Amino acid sequence: MKTEIRFENKNNEILKGKVISLKENSEIGIILCHGFPGSQKSKGIQELVESLSKNFFVMTFDFSGCGISEGHFENLTLSKEVSDLLSATKYFKENYSLKKLILLGRSTGAVIVTLSAYRIEKYIDGIILISGVGDLRGAENYDFSKKQLKEFKELGFSNIKCGWDGEEHRINHSFINEFYELTPLEDLKKYNKSILIIHGSKDEFIPFEKDSYELFNAANNKKELFIIEGADHRYSEKEHYDKMLIKIFDFIRDLKDE
Repeated sequence: MKTEIRFENKNNEILKGKVISLKENSEIGIILCHGFPGSQKSKGIQELVESLSKNFFVMTFDFSGCGISEGHFENLTLSKEVSDLLSATKYFKENYSLKKLILLGRSTGAVIVTLSAYRIEKYIDGIILISGVGDLRGAENYDFSKKQLKEFKELGFSNIKCGWDGEEHRINHSFINEFYELTPLEDLKKYNKSILIIHGSKDEFIPFEKDSYELFNAANNKKELFIIEGADHRYSEKEHYDKMLIKIFDFIRDLKDE
């Protein structure tokens, strides 16, 4: 089963995505959150869709301004993506009969899940953070070059190549301003349900020895940190991807038994 979906965010923009499941009697749903500057069509998200939809209802969507959703990429902020995820969660919960709902984010998508979790705790049962960021201060260096950061400072905007069309798109300085305003670690402390944190020891963009431990130390109660030795940011090697997938299935199985 594959269903095209459309729903509104709080700015009355139409966000577009899919709900996919090869097991239509599943009572577990997973919302996958793509990274920056990507879309639901990114390889990392599509790999997870293929693997997880065999057993669960899997929802993907494009944040506003990304991919096929309405909105302007140049005005994208983390706060807007948090708001989009709240709208997506409510849509999924209201339109599908689910006993358990899990949020899963990769890279910047994991940041959005971290920021959102306590705000929608009543709707969800667990979160999975894959290659996420802890303290955002300085994390602009993960996504942008020195040239781009100089452009932000001097022009108020820069351009970045986006995954959904391979073209460069303008993005305003307000995007990285929030790296010094938002506090994902403090927000994570307010979330009280199950958390799985996965990171590769050879992540070339987000250092596991800093960010994964920051997230783990901030998390409450039922939490697990799983470091995959040798894995890069994209879990490019099949061995590493398979280890990640097994851990995700174990986490969901444990949630199901609660």
